[in-house]
Amino acid sequence: MKKSIPILLAVLLCLCTQTFAQNRADELMKQAQENLAKKEYIKARYLFLQAYNAFATQENYAQAVKCGVNASALYHRENYYKEAFELLRAGEQKLKKDFPDLRFRINKERLQMYISLKNPTRAKEQLNRLEETAKAAQNDSLSNDFLYTQASYYYTFGMNSQGDTAFKKLI
Repeated sequence: MKKSIPILLAVLLCLCTQTFAQNRADELMKQAQENLAKKEYIKARYLFLQAYNAFATQENYAQAVKCGVNASALYHRENYYKEAFELLRAGEQKLKKDFPDLRFRINKERLQMYISLKNPTRAKEQLNRLEETAKAAQNDSLSNDFLYTQASYYYTFGMNSQGDTAFKKLI
């Protein structure tokens, strides 16, 4: 009986610590979203980065990618492309397993940056990667998102007939 009490206390301490870390990460993400809604972009980006690190430490990859993509979007919104690309690369490297649905979000954000940079060659490479990840995910929602993104890509770079074809597939 006396030996089981320290073990029980250690387990409870571990559970409390884990719950605190999860709550902290959730709170950081909530604060980031609130600041984003208030258009306080720098503070929101900082909080998304903190939430990203907290979720990544917990190996909660879905939430980590969500926060990382949001932070990256805020970097590229302010023309900090180097930081945005580095954050996406770091996020992708932390995905130890193959998560096509999460990689889809990362590739889509990269595509948006290349479109903003008016770099059709690199944007096309990302569009191809996006298609691969959408197929690998075998998810109708991602497939539709891909078709919409593909149509948008073609219209952005003046390839209207290909954009029409992609849009017809979407319908």
